[in-house]
Amino acid sequence: MASSHDHEKCIMWCCYNSYIIEGNFRPHKPTGKRLRTFYDFLDEVYISLIGEFRSVSIIRQRSVTKVIEPRLQNVGSHHPERSADATGNQTCAVCREKANRFAAANPGTVAKDNPFKKAKTVFRCSSCLTFLCIREGSNCWMDFQYSTGDEIVIVCL
Repeated sequence: MASSHDHEKCIMWCCYNSYIIEGNFRPHKPTGKRLRTFYDFLDEVYISLIGEFRSVSIIRQRSVTKVIEPRLQNVGSHHPERSADATGNQTCAVCREKANRFAAANPGTVAKDNPFKKAKTVFRCSSCLTFLCIREGSNCWMDFQYSTGDEIVIVCL
């Protein structure tokens, strides 16, 4: 079965052959005028086929009730702090989310084979009160505080 790419190549070859044949009846470089290139020919073919028709553009409405997550508000007020009531038993929200996503994507994998470990921490964000690990080789703090897309989705309490 022919792919759409093959169809596009076939149409392009047909257009090129038409351009060459047209050159036998109408010169591509009339005296005193600029050269009419193959791309100029294609533009004329497209306009003659499509005309003034334009596809309906989709206008997306912005959400009026968009809620900005607390971790993205007042960015300068989010600082790591060592919680006084932390027992060292709290897990990093980012590490936990990464581990859970890996486990959901790979249901047959045992916990010890999960490359994302649920790290224990005593540090949290002073504004969000979300526990995050701060250690060498970890970028959980930056991932949590500055990601806005689906790469890490964690709700601040």
